[in-house]
Formats: sequence, C-alpha cells, structure tokens
Amino acid sequence: MKIKNQLFMAVALPLLFAACEQKPAPDNIEPTYAPELTLTSEATMKFAAEGGEGVIYYTAQMVEVTRTEDTPAPEAKCDAEWVTLNTTDFEKCSFEIGANEGEAREAKIVVTYVDKSFEVAVKQAAKVVEEPEGTHFEATYSSGAYYADQYSPGVDNYFISLSDNGFDANGYVQPNSTYFRLDLYAPKYDGPWQEYMPLPAGEYHYDANNTYAEWTFSADYSEYVTTNDTEVSAKLKFESGTLVVTEELTTFTGVVEGTTYIVTFKGEHIIANVTPKPMENRELKVEHAYALYYGDRFTPGQADNFYLYLSDKGLDEYGFEQVGGIYYAFDLYTELVDNMTLPYGTYTWDDKDTLAAGTISAYYTKYYSVNEEGSGYNESVYPTMASLTVDENGIKAEVWFDEAKHTLTFEGTAKIYEAKDEE
Repeated sequence: MKIKNQLFMAVALPLLFAACEQKPAPDNIEPTYAPELTLTSEATMKFAAEGGEGVIYYTAQMVEVTRTEDTPAPEAKCDAEWVTLNTTDFEKCSFEIGANEGEAREAKIVVTYVDKSFEVAVKQAAKVVEEPEGTHFEATYSSGAYYADQYSPGVDNYFISLSDNGFDANGYVQPNSTYFRLDLYAPKYDGPWQEYMPLPAGEYHYDANNTYAEWTFSADYSEYVTTNDTEVSAKLKFESGTLVVTEELTTFTGVVEGTTYIVTFKGEHIIANVTPKPMENRELKVEHAYALYYGDRFTPGQADNFYLYLSDKGLDEYGFEQVGGIYYAFDLYTELVDNMTLPYGTYTWDDKDTLAAGTISAYYTKYYSVNEEGSGYNESVYPTMASLTVDENGIKAEVWFDEAKHTLTFEGTAKIYEAKDEE
C-alpha cells in the first residue's frame, strides 16, 4: 500500500506543477470597469424670455478603475437652435439660451457617457408684449378687391375692409358695425392670374400726399366707418397709421380725430381679383353684325362714325344684349358717306384717337361678355390693338389683347341703325 501511494503522488506532482505554470501572475489580470453617470442638478431648468446661461451638474466616472487619458469624456447634444452648448467635462455641461421673441418653447439636452445618458428639459417663457395704449378692436372679417396697377402704374392696388360684421349678400355695410377701410399699394404681382389674391406681407404706412407708392395706404380713399341701426353714423379720414401684415396676424394702428385705434385680425383676407382674366387665342365665326351710325357729329365735314358690334348672339327682340353673349365693339371712322352704308376698306388701330377716316379709335373699342343674370359683365376688356376689313364678302377683324389674338369673321352685310341724339 505504501508503494502504491507513493506511486500515485509521483504521478500527481508533475500535473500539479504544470497547472501552476499556466496561471498568470496577479499583475497581468485585465481589470473590469463600468461607467456611471448621475445627474446631480435639476432635471428641468426654466428661463425667462430674455435667455441666459445655465449649467447642468452630474458625476461621470468609471467604477473600479482610475480615469486615464484614454477614458472617453461625456458628450452633450441639443437639437434646438436657440440652445448653444459651450463646455462639457466630467462634472458639468454649460450652455446658453438665446432671447425668445415669440411663444413659449421647450428643448432637451441629452448628456451621454459611454452607454449611459440622461435628459434635462430646458423651458423658456414667451416674450412679454406690452399692450399699446389705445382703443383695441378685434376684426373678424377682412375682405376687399385687387385692382392690379390700373390706377397706379407699376404698383399694385389692394382695397380691404377690416370689420366686426363684414358685408351683406349685396355687398352693403351691416347695421351696428365698424369698418377700417384701407387703400393699399404693394409691389407688382408677377404670378399667374387667380380668382382671389393674398395680401402681401409687409408694413404699410399712411401717405398724406397720395403718391400711391409701394408699401403705403392713401389718405384719400382710406377711412373709418361706423353704422347704427339704419345708416352710416360716421365716415372719417385717418390722420396717421401703419398696417403690419404677417402670416399669423394683421395689425392696423390708425389715428382718427385724436383717438388711436389698434385693430387686429387673425385669418385669411378674402380679396377678389377684379382684373380681367388673361385672354387666350380665339377664332370665332360670328352670326351678328350691326352698327350705330353717328354721321360726322364728332368730326364735322371730316369723317363719319360707325360704332360696329360683332357678336355671337346679337340683340333680343327688344334691342337688348343677350344673356351669355359676347360682344366686340369697334369705334370706326370712315370717309363721309351719303347714306348709312359702312364703306369697304381696311381700318387700322389709332391709339392717339385722331378720329381720322380709316381708323379704329382705341378709346371706345372694347370686348365684353354679358353674365348669366343679364345684370352685368363677366368680362370687360380693352384691346391693345385691332384691325378690321370690310368687303363684299363680309367683315374680318383681328383683335389683340397683349399676346392673345382673336380672329373674327362675319359673312354678309352689317345692319346699320341711326344713332339718336341724346336728350
């Protein structure tokens, strides 16, 4: 037995020595560590509208190991443009808040250390706006018309009314209502024609001299109007004023007889485009041609005058224009004639209105269409040029509206009516 035990020990000793040789020395053991990140200041920080500086405090450390140059540093991020991050180290993150010119706002600053992170909410109050002194009025309606530059070449004209009750179905003022009516001038609009126009954003100033300059409103046509139960009770001119239009708010400040009115309106301005819709090229064979003969009453002894109409519907049995009809009216001057016969020949455009024989006077030549109610016009447009030929086959006219050209043909002889003297 003793020999057997000794043999066992002899065999086991080499294995024991081999196991001891494979075990690493204590100073070669790879240490383990874990990051810790703890917020020690407030999780929500509040600032006034003026802004200011802030500091977030925390502890960021590696457990079980001393920090070295290779240890990663904490990082801070914020998506808000009004928050500026300055310095971030192992103890704090400093930042700045910009001044707030609008509504209250909120952002988050995220501090990250290796795989740990926390958020701090940053809240800033809205700008405090001191209410100006004056009589305050909240308008709930804004409507008007767009005239383009027909009254102010090169500058667009908008006429709007800010009101508490708007207008009735016929476009008249309402009883017991207030209206701030403004004749505005803005830069030329160069977009496509549209039925309703947006009011250009900007600042419009009172123009006592009525120059119709850009970013002004005229003294002549701008006014303060009030109504009572039955009639207009006040209609007064402004002494001064400013209109500020933004996407969110329209504010008008105007002085009337020493009283300052501060008018605000939130919403969309309903501004109808009353300018003619641009013409398109058209070829039309008309069925009706008739003219009023004035003789030489406008140019005695020099030329006769025919006011010629070409139309698709002509006149009804009572001599009135037809509902839905279109009418081209030409103010023609011809050689002197012995009877009411439209002389053959070609008539050319005369934008100087010389009233010479063989010309079309621009002043009274126009195109219009009658609306479906027969109460007015859908369109009423003055041409930019025209020519017209009368011969044994009929009448052919070419009418230009800027780039658009209308070609009209009529077969036959125009009916002529003698124009009566106005009583």
